[in-house]
Formats: sequence, structure tokens, C-alpha cells
Amino acid sequence: MQDFVDYSMESLGDSGQHIWDDYEPSKNFFVSDKIFVHFLQKELSPDAWSFLQPKLVKLGKLAASTLNELSISAHMHSPKFVKRDLFGRDIDNIIFHPSRHELMKAANQTRMMGSSAITFLSPEFEGQQYRMGYALPYILALSDSSVTNIIGMKDAFGQIMKRYANPELQAKFIENDYLLGPENASEVCFCFRENAAGLKFDAISTKAIPLRDGVYKISGEKSHCENIHAHLKLVLAAVPSENNEKPKLSIFLIEGNNKPGVSKEFEIKNLDQKLGMHSLPVGDLLFKDCTAFLLGEEGQGMEILEELMKVTNIWSSISAVAGFRRSLVEAYQYACYQTYDGNRRLLDHPSTLAKLEALNNQFVADFYLLWKTIRMMDKTGPEKPHLESNLNHLIPLIKNHCVNSAISGIGQSMKIMESHGYMEQGVIPKFIKDCLALPLLHQSSIHTVSVIVKNWAEVQDISSFFEPLTSSLEHFPDLELLKVELKKLLSHIEESRYDDPDFLDFNADKIMKNLIMYIQLSMLLHQEDHESAAWIHPAINQIKANFLGQNSLLALPVGAQKIIGQLAWGF
Repeated sequence: MQDFVDYSMESLGDSGQHIWDDYEPSKNFFVSDKIFVHFLQKELSPDAWSFLQPKLVKLGKLAASTLNELSISAHMHSPKFVKRDLFGRDIDNIIFHPSRHELMKAANQTRMMGSSAITFLSPEFEGQQYRMGYALPYILALSDSSVTNIIGMKDAFGQIMKRYANPELQAKFIENDYLLGPENASEVCFCFRENAAGLKFDAISTKAIPLRDGVYKISGEKSHCENIHAHLKLVLAAVPSENNEKPKLSIFLIEGNNKPGVSKEFEIKNLDQKLGMHSLPVGDLLFKDCTAFLLGEEGQGMEILEELMKVTNIWSSISAVAGFRRSLVEAYQYACYQTYDGNRRLLDHPSTLAKLEALNNQFVADFYLLWKTIRMMDKTGPEKPHLESNLNHLIPLIKNHCVNSAISGIGQSMKIMESHGYMEQGVIPKFIKDCLALPLLHQSSIHTVSVIVKNWAEVQDISSFFEPLTSSLEHFPDLELLKVELKKLLSHIEESRYDDPDFLDFNADKIMKNLIMYIQLSMLLHQEDHESAAWIHPAINQIKANFLGQNSLLALPVGAQKIIGQLAWGF
């Protein structure tokens, strides 16, 4: 491909010299990422690759330069909330640092973010649209998590609109908005939660009163609204039922207009000060007889919400895995150029090599877990209903794991960079804060893992999901013990549904950790080829060691060149 990068260390100079003065960061996040380039070239058709590759190269260069600088600036300047203007009028204005506007404008220039955009532009790529649609966001996420998730919300909105909105609404809010150009692209706000209701959606008090066909008036207060300033708002509200029946939870679309002098239908009550994701503001909204359009049918709210969460969970996973990759690369590049004990490179220190190898194995397992799941999304269809069911259980599990794994991996990468890793003007503090804020976006809590595991336990035949893996293990004699342990684990999960209701809650974390490792193993076993063996084979060995309790065994040191091959990142 164009601009191919030499992955050897020969260009880094003599390791006996202090070479900080020669340090240069990556110039293209796509061209440098051999793991991602290899995966896409192997997965996509020649036509799809030819169509996508120039766009990835262009965005990769932008992400490594302009977007990277804007992201750091936006992160260090949180948005400000102005309730009233000079004359005492309520304006409910959220003021962003100029870097945030430039960041969104630059990101929108690609005009091809997410599967809904790919389908709209190029229907001939059916069957590859998810891998193609999520490739650009992955490169973007190597620079910034907030904007990636903002575009992810718009992607989820687009998919929901295509399925549940009438043609008139689709034309107004999807096709026309998309064709307006990057400067005028609308953002989307999600308003699903209420402080009083907590995680109980049945307790939602926001009411939707019908006016005419498909048009309602909404009143109520929503908390932790994501991307609160956005022009378009999706709201979860209850439509009262007759005869004291249960209210019908439904999803509504609101087109906002809160300019001074205009009668306001909603009010921004406050802006939350959260840990990360500063370009994606969160706060509370009060709706006052606000005109709204029903999406789908009355009572379909939870169904639509689950579909929205499935899409945004993938975007969160992309942000987490990309943030992990970028942080690991930052630590690796730091180790290449920093010295210790006089003139020795930090990269040559055995403890640095051991840590980089362990972190890269962790990243590789997460990378293929994510992208093979996205590949599975491309294979779904009416003739394969079991895949859709599997994905409904798999995606929440993957999102939860990828975020937690990224937080751990980014923290360890920070330690490799010593005191430099903790400086706010660097990228690693930004990424770890953004990953810590990801659970806020999608209603994760301490009980999330328990809920996910219980959903897995409710699968009628959980063993069938793992049948491809158990069949694969038969071809690897050294993995026979893993096959036995997998059957034991699945048996425990199935039996616990009837024997002890607290068993799954108490062991949820352990069960999820083991399920993830088995799924990761299944994703990796048949992905290895001559080129990718350099990074996949060590990751497989690490998973096997985790299962067999061999992590405490002593090992011979490895050389820097081997670790460089595993990291597969060009300067």
C-alpha cells in the first residue's frame, strides 16, 4: 500500500546515544498500524478495500496531526454553561472551547462514519458495511474518544430512523441532513434516564400526551442527558394507558429550538462536571409541553432503546480498544527514545519488554474480539436469526470487557512512561479519563456484569453458542483441558438458573472473565496466518497460560526486535 512504513528499528539511531532530540510522533495512524491494515486487507473485498483505503490514509494523517492537537485542547477546556444573558433572559447556552468546534468540523469532513452512512453512500457494499463503516471511527478514536461517540450516537440515530421513522421524518432528519455538508451536520442528544427512577424504566415519570397522528406533547425532567446541547433529541417517555393499565414506554424525536426570544419548550437545568469525554456534555433537561414525533409504535420504547444501546455499545468498544492501542503505542515510542543508566534505551530493559509484551497480548485479544464481532454483524440476515440472537448477548459482554480492559491497559501504559505519562498535556491521561467516563454514557453500574451474565444464563442452550469453539479445540490436543473446563463452566451456568439464584450474582465477574477468554480464544485460533502470527501467536499463548495457571512460571527474556514485531506499529 502507499506510504508503507518500515517496522524495523534501524531508523531510530544508535541505542548508545540519547536520542530525545530526534523524537518524532507518528505521522499517520492508519499507515502505521500494521495489525489494523492487515485485518482490513484480509477481510474486505478488493473493491471495498480500494474504495476505503484512500479515505483511511487521509483520516490517518489528519488524526495524527490536526485532530490529535485539537483533542488535547478540547479535553483541557471543559464546556461552560451560561444560564442567562446580560439582560437576564434565559439562554441556556453551552459554550465550548473553539477547538471542540474545529474537532467536530474536521471529523465530519470524512462524511462516512458508521454503517448507516456507508449504506447510504454505497449500497453495493452490502455484507461488508459494518467493517467498512466502523473502520474510519476506529482511526478517529486513536485521536479522540468524545467525538467518536458523538458520531456513534448519530449513527445509532440513523439506524433507528431508517427502521422506525416514517418516510417524511427520514427525508428531513437523515438524507437531507447528510447532504447539507459537514458544517451543518446535526448532533443527537439521548434523554433516557431520570434521577427518581434510577435504573427502573418502569418508574419513568416523563409523560407523552397524543395531539394528532404521530405527534405528541412531552413533559417531564430527564437526567444525565448525553450531548445535551444537540439539536435533535431522542426521549424515552410514557404514554398513559386507559383503564389504569401500565403506561406504554415509547421513544420520541424532538427538534430543538432554544434561541433567545423564542418560546422555549425545554430548559437546561444544569451541566454535569464529569471526569472525561469533555466534548460530549451531559446534564439535566426539563421538557415543558414539548412537541415530539413518535418513532415506531406506542410501547416499543424498550425495543428501540435496546437497539440504540447495541449500536452505541459497539462504538464505546471501538473507543476503548483504540484508546488502549494509542496509549500502548505512546508508551512504546517513549521507551524507544528514552534512556536510563546513562545511554541505554528504556526499550532494552527486560522489565519494559515484559510489560509491553503482556499489554500487547491483552490488546491483540481485545482487538480481534471486537473486530470479529463486527464481522459477525455483517453476516446477519433473515436466514441467520441465530446470529442476531448471539450478538444481542455478545455485544454487552464485549463492551463491558473492552472498557475495563482498556482502563487497566492504559493505566499500565502510563506507568511505562514514568512521570511523563501523568502529564495532562499528554494523551494518556485523556484516554484513561474518557474510558472511565464511558460507562456513564450507557447506564453501566456495579450490577451490569450480573445482568449480562444472567442474560447468558437464560439462553436456552448456551452450549450451542460455544459449539464452534469446542469443535475447534478438538484440533488442538494441547487445549483438551480447556475444552473440559469450558463444559464445566457452561454446566454451572445452566444449573444455577434453577438451583441458587444468588450464585450468578456472586460469581458474575469470574464467569464473565472466563467467558470472555474462551470467546477471545475462538476469535484468535483461526485468524493466524504467516504475517499475523507475530502478534496473534503470543496472544493465544497468553490466554492458554491464563487458563492453565502458568502465569507464575518463570520465562526467558525476549529481545526488543521480537516485541517490536508483536506491536506491529511503524513510526
